[in-house]
Amino acid sequence: EVRRDGSLVDLPGGKARVLLLRLLVDGSGVVSVDALADALWGETPPPSAISTIQVHVSNLRRLLGAETIVTRSPGYALSADERGRADDRRLEALVADARSLRGDGRSADALAVARDAVALLRGEPYLEVIGEDWAQAEIVRLDRLALAAREEVHASLLDLGRHRDALPGLEALVVAHPFHERFRAQLMLALYRDGRQADALRCYAEGRQLLVEQLGVDPGPELQQMEARVLAHDESLHLHPPSTVHPTGPTPRPRHETSLVGRRRQSKVLQVAWRQALAGGPVVVTLEGDAGTGKSALARWAVEVATGEGAAVGVGTAHELAGAPPFWPGTEALRDLATLPSADTAAAELVGRLLDGPSADVAPSAGQQFQLFDAIAQALEQLSREDPVLLVLDALQWADQASLDLLGFLVRTQARARLLVIAAYRPPRPEDPLAAVVAHMATEPNVHRLSVGPLDADDVACLVDQLVGAPVDAHVATAIATATGGIPFYVGELVRQLATDDGGIDPSKAAVPGSVRAVVRERAARLGDRSIEILTLVAFVGDVITDELPQSILGLDAPTVAAVLDDATREGLLVEVPGRAGAYRFAHDIVRHALYDAVPQRQRAETHVALGRALVQLGGDEARARASEIAGHLAQGIDVGAATEAVRWQREAAARAVRSQAYADALRHLRRALFIVRSRVRDERLECEVLIEVAAAARLAAEPSTAQVARQRAEDLATRLGDERLTARATNVLLATGHWTRRGR
Repeated sequence: EVRRDGSLVDLPGGKARVLLLRLLVDGSGVVSVDALADALWGETPPPSAISTIQVHVSNLRRLLGAETIVTRSPGYALSADERGRADDRRLEALVADARSLRGDGRSADALAVARDAVALLRGEPYLEVIGEDWAQAEIVRLDRLALAAREEVHASLLDLGRHRDALPGLEALVVAHPFHERFRAQLMLALYRDGRQADALRCYAEGRQLLVEQLGVDPGPELQQMEARVLAHDESLHLHPPSTVHPTGPTPRPRHETSLVGRRRQSKVLQVAWRQALAGGPVVVTLEGDAGTGKSALARWAVEVATGEGAAVGVGTAHELAGAPPFWPGTEALRDLATLPSADTAAAELVGRLLDGPSADVAPSAGQQFQLFDAIAQALEQLSREDPVLLVLDALQWADQASLDLLGFLVRTQARARLLVIAAYRPPRPEDPLAAVVAHMATEPNVHRLSVGPLDADDVACLVDQLVGAPVDAHVATAIATATGGIPFYVGELVRQLATDDGGIDPSKAAVPGSVRAVVRERAARLGDRSIEILTLVAFVGDVITDELPQSILGLDAPTVAAVLDDATREGLLVEVPGRAGAYRFAHDIVRHALYDAVPQRQRAETHVALGRALVQLGGDEARARASEIAGHLAQGIDVGAATEAVRWQREAAARAVRSQAYADALRHLRRALFIVRSRVRDERLECEVLIEVAAAARLAAEPSTAQVARQRAEDLATRLGDERLTARATNVLLATGHWTRRGR
């Protein structure tokens, strides 16, 4: 700190410094005495807190000038004049000026201004309070400004044709910030202009491998288009280099990556399984492992191998939040295959009903589920006569029973399809439905079981070297392995946190408090003021994310929401859903949970209810088609006023499941409805109606004992209520074959 006259200022003890930092974070806004006390002492301020704060303020005024800190109820603030002279304001203005000058074609002036901005970057901002919640947003903002200043320096150098001057700095920045695509694009351009096309393409390949293995995403359009232009020797790279490296051109097809750190055995088994499938399948490979171990990365690697050999590929993912429609992972994967042929008209009709949504006027029978599964197997067999087929079913720990039954059927089908099915899931508990399916599959000769666990210390060291781009000290690699438990996703996040501007690793940063989830939230906060709010909301959505729900729930305009979703995609937090414009998914389940789990329990329930009601407002067939999703949201809010709505939509979801022949899932919805009626609604007439539906669903799901018990309880309850209509329905329910279609739903 320096006085305006140039003499050094020696601030008193740490508390006074923290107080000044707390005022700086809020700019010229007023910081209350309570907030200052919280910053200085946390939840246990001393009795003399107010007087101590007054002493610190007095000392700061004496050292920095009486006009620096002003008293404003209910606390203190920096004066507007003093705040305007702060370095962060100067940094922000210089970055904006550099961009403006470069946009006007004045790259030499822009370079001088950008270098002035970089000169302001001295050490870590707010280092003394880096672990405090109140400082996080400002730290993130300053980090973004620091990156933007360096971007402008190198963009200006490239504009001026000084690529050799830009190369050393860009190489260090890419190592320090391996997921920052703008730096990598700038480095590719500099390498190409230096006559090093192979190095430019290698730079792209390394970046893509990092993004795919660590975040589960492909490079953004900027990097992909830069690769295409380098491959094509695009003349504009020499003649008219883009000032902000926004290249144009066709998006290249992703290239096949051949290496996965620490996964040589698993990749070998996948290759063997694919050869077996080509010879005549079906073949199934199960990938079992905890979150972040790399199951999805292995599956994506297999997709690239199969796609390179002309396979038809379908990918489906089960979702934890808000119940998806029956057969969702399978339906999603089959839709990816575009046209599914069928051997006969009846099979075609069954498969079409699955893909287009169930018909409301078809009375189900217990045998139709088998017919549906057989029709799918026939369609896959016929499709595989033209091209081999790969189906990836991910996150099956959250799959509905119908989807698990379909997987079991495909394992044992007699169809001779050139088909490989990859089923990925977290280790199930013994009581989970998935556990029984896994146990049955273990006895089948066409099933390969793979475990995907943490990396050992040597593999972690190899991965760290790959991420950093240079050998890392063995002690540092060991510390990273210990801190992350060898989970590849955690390794990648921690390496990002420890990276230094010169391309090295700073182990001292590992002491900074905060988990990987905190790192994810920090990355989300970099996207703008509303990013955390918007991304937290969409973390509640179990399927595909669009901008419609954030608009209706938060009352934001479409451009604001779309900008956050687009920025989150570039940051690697979201990925675009292929073939569905404006639709996104979280890049990794850990990313979604980092946002979702931070929401307090009551607010979480209220958000679920708001989402459920927003989906109901869609109205008509669209709302009914999403009945399972609506039911899942409302079931989370039975303690915040949504119990009656939840029962209604659980029953609607059950009806939809029955018409899709997903009888076990219909029974699950109705059991949940019965629990809510008994524990929250306490309406005996409604309870009787639900019991009748439980009996009907249990009959279809081949659970005769459950059906008999539910029918008897419904009959007893109807008799006690004196309702002859309900009594008749309860008595005859097990004889009905079209229960839901005759209810007028």
